[in-house]
Amino acid sequence: MSKMNIHGSEFPIKKIFSDDFVFTIPVYQRAYAWTIEESEELFQDLIRAIGDAEEAIEDISPYFLGSIVLIKGDEPDAQVVDGQQRLATLTMLLAALRSLIKSEYVDGLTSFLCEKGNVITGTPKRYRLQLRSRDAQFFQKYIQDEGGIGELKGLQGPSLPESQRNIRDNTLGFIRELQKLSADYLIKLTQFIINRCFLIVVSVSTPDLDSAYRIFSVLNSRGLDLSYPDILKAEIINTIPIEQREDYSMKWEGIESLLGSEIFEELFFHLRAIFSKERLRRGMIEEFHEYVYPRHPQTSTPQDFIDNILVRYAHALNYIVKTNYQHGTSAKSKLSEGTATYEYQTISIEHVLPQRPAPDSKWVKSFPSKEVREKYVHRLGNLVLLSRGKNIRAENIDFDFKKRQYFTTDGGISPFVLTSQVLQHREWTPAIIEQRQNELIGALKQLWRL
Repeated sequence: MSKMNIHGSEFPIKKIFSDDFVFTIPVYQRAYAWTIEESEELFQDLIRAIGDAEEAIEDISPYFLGSIVLIKGDEPDAQVVDGQQRLATLTMLLAALRSLIKSEYVDGLTSFLCEKGNVITGTPKRYRLQLRSRDAQFFQKYIQDEGGIGELKGLQGPSLPESQRNIRDNTLGFIRELQKLSADYLIKLTQFIINRCFLIVVSVSTPDLDSAYRIFSVLNSRGLDLSYPDILKAEIINTIPIEQREDYSMKWEGIESLLGSEIFEELFFHLRAIFSKERLRRGMIEEFHEYVYPRHPQTSTPQDFIDNILVRYAHALNYIVKTNYQHGTSAKSKLSEGTATYEYQTISIEHVLPQRPAPDSKWVKSFPSKEVREKYVHRLGNLVLLSRGKNIRAENIDFDFKKRQYFTTDGGISPFVLTSQVLQHREWTPAIIEQRQNELIGALKQLWRL
């Protein structure tokens, strides 16, 4: 077993952003995700901590900004396991201060953002914090390099990937708040952040990547603010040969950028539902492992999962959610084959074949095994719309009675064409569900051009 050492210490920001540390964000990490809400909270915390700024800097109580977890040995190189959001946001704040502060302080602030190169010694310019490859160049150009914020103001937010839009919005948010302060206060705030603000640094020295991934996974299970895709990415990318990890991380991040973080997380719930064909009964991660990837026994490689499942379904979902349905034929009219109106206070979805049929019911004769019932119960062909709330007592009654008492109004008809189509059948069987499923899916495929 590889030897692992863990060490914790407190460091002022002037030591965090110094030659002692060169921070990089590993490929398994999420993109920068803090929004205006989190960055503004950090800024206001700092303003409250400095108080009226009448005290000398050395007399102001130290302020702790939290902790970060690093994979780091004796050299400055440090992989950030936890703390990317905080480090990146502090870098943005320092860059914002640099753009507004008196000129004699600019070089001093720049030294906390990057280490200047030396053409005589051949030492290259080195940035204190290197984000993931997809965002690194953007962060360097508009945040860490001098003059970048001036260009940042001209970028159009909607055209940027979500992570870069967050970087832009948070930095410009800092600019707006800092412009409200006097020149002297900006100097005092800068000195306070650099000299009197501290981070707890937990350094873990480990000689192999597998140990780093294990640490990341343990932190995930301890309630950090990480999404399901973050956790699954760490697991899946770790199993790819090291020479391919960067390429597949880029594919993963490209899909995440295409959909945005919220829809990207929804994709994983959709995948679980598609492959399991049943509602969530246990933990999301547990069921994803069982039904989607790696499955038991494992049926594909992580590369196959990314190429043939994640990428393909992501593009399909992107097409569905971003298609403009405001004009032309709607899904409801396409499915109902006619004019449909759904202006009801309550609309509910009901299963024709019930989810839990009574053992002595006719349903069990038409659908004789549990496997057959589970195959059909949640399919689109087995669903109807009702203009009222669900009636739990009516769920398990037989088909004929259910049609008369539950699927119709007092006038003997249903206000929904989709439901009226079911009333035309004398019985409800697997063959009828299959036929209806194919008709409805065919109509949607034609409408959405899938």
